[in-house]
Amino acid sequence: MKQFFFFSLFICIGCQSLATMPPSGLKIASLTAEKWMGGRPESGFGYTLQLVLEKPLPKNIQLISITYKNATATINQQAETVFMAKTIVQNTDYQLDNDSIKEQHNPKPSPQTNDLKPNEALITYTQNNQPQTLLFSNITEKEPLLMP
Repeated sequence: MKQFFFFSLFICIGCQSLATMPPSGLKIASLTAEKWMGGRPESGFGYTLQLVLEKPLPKNIQLISITYKNATATINQQAETVFMAKTIVQNTDYQLDNDSIKEQHNPKPSPQTNDLKPNEALITYTQNNQPQTLLFSNITEKEPLLMP
């Protein structure tokens, strides 16, 4: 019985399908990524992602989130065919304590990794209320944006 439960759990985890070709109603004109960096180490860094569609989304498709360079962000609609997302990666190297002896024993967080190539992103969307994931690999990266 335990084997069946684990097998069923494994199947359900993989229920979300991964596609490399977008559905007919989702035509991506461009996806650009612009790295931004805060002026202080604790500010972190991330990417501002702009997704431009060739035509408006059909009513049965809704964009949810995007994963790029190990960071995930919610996709927000800016105009009829323009969507934005902003990933934030906090610098976690600075784990401070009033007692400096305790600081040297703080565990470093392990970075999250995935199998995406540097120019790839995963776009999560729903089509007819069914979750879908699209692998997009034609990302244009702009020069970094420095923030004070």
